[in-house]
Amino acid sequence: MSKQWKYYGWIVLIGWLIYWPISFFLFGIKNDILTDYFPTRFFMSESLHAGYVPWWNPYVNFGIPQYAEMNSSYWSPITWLIAAIPGYSIYTIQLEVLLYIILGGLGMFQLGKVFSWEDRIRMIAVVVYMGMGFYTSHIQHLNWLSTAAFLPWCIWALHQVIFQKNNRNIIVSALLFYLLITSSHPGLIIGGFYFFTFVLLYFIYSKRQKNDENFSSILFRFGGFVLLLGLLLLGLLYSYTEVLAYITHSGKPDLGVHFNTTTIQSWLSFILPSITNKNPTLFMNDISLRNCYLGILVLLFLKTGVLVDFKKQAFWYFTGIFFLILSSNLPFVESLRGLIPFISYVRLSA
Repeated sequence: MSKQWKYYGWIVLIGWLIYWPISFFLFGIKNDILTDYFPTRFFMSESLHAGYVPWWNPYVNFGIPQYAEMNSSYWSPITWLIAAIPGYSIYTIQLEVLLYIILGGLGMFQLGKVFSWEDRIRMIAVVVYMGMGFYTSHIQHLNWLSTAAFLPWCIWALHQVIFQKNNRNIIVSALLFYLLITSSHPGLIIGGFYFFTFVLLYFIYSKRQKNDENFSSILFRFGGFVLLLGLLLLGLLYSYTEVLAYITHSGKPDLGVHFNTTTIQSWLSFILPSITNKNPTLFMNDISLRNCYLGILVLLFLKTGVLVDFKKQAFWYFTGIFFLILSSNLPFVESLRGLIPFISYVRLSA
């Protein structure tokens, strides 16, 4: 146990060292955290400290139902905990960002158990994950960071539900997925639905290959997990259905044919990530939609992984390719997006 806690301490320290240089640099340039995320959270904390439940926010767009505002993480326990105790300020919201980076690292360390990685490999995965391009490029998008924070935890949790005969895992998994859904951007929730459907099928297939448990007992555990998660999400689902008719995300804004996609030219960032920082006429989209967050060194590692054991890793590669194609401007993709339920609600395909 002491060895495990030593690793946890290193993860916290590494997360701290990764976050502060990035935050000081980006907060001076563009801080969507203060303009998009902070106002609604600050209203929540001020309302609670004044003795009011923040159901309705009269200060945004002549008034909005705060409980149904999809970017405010209203139903997230983390949001309520920060709002109720210290209150939201420029300092506490930065600590929330740091918390999500550290939680992502801890989750990746935990997920390493699923793949039977030794501790040193798990720590390398932790550092890579906490310092990845998605975190550093979207440090100002709070409900994107929270998705990355709980993603490895939820993959681990789903694995526990399928592979472990322990009812406690059902409760833990439902709570982790609740945290993911209530703190994430709606577009990432939709993408996550399809991602975890793929992961579920992969885990069930892997479990059936072992043939060490009756299939009905696996479905029973998973059914219990879905039922408990559904009960936890009742408040969020009710609030969303109330406002869904007034949301126009199903009609994409007219931004041009390719603007909202990761264009084929943007795939150059698989080799040189920084190459997409200029030349908007070449890439034909917004600068924030071009970077694929890899690089030639990572591609070499991927090549090595394919050569070592392609069968075990093929699922993850093909899942990544599926989402890469879905975000692109390939000729047939727009029709494909129209066929997949809920995808039309994601305004920016990239």
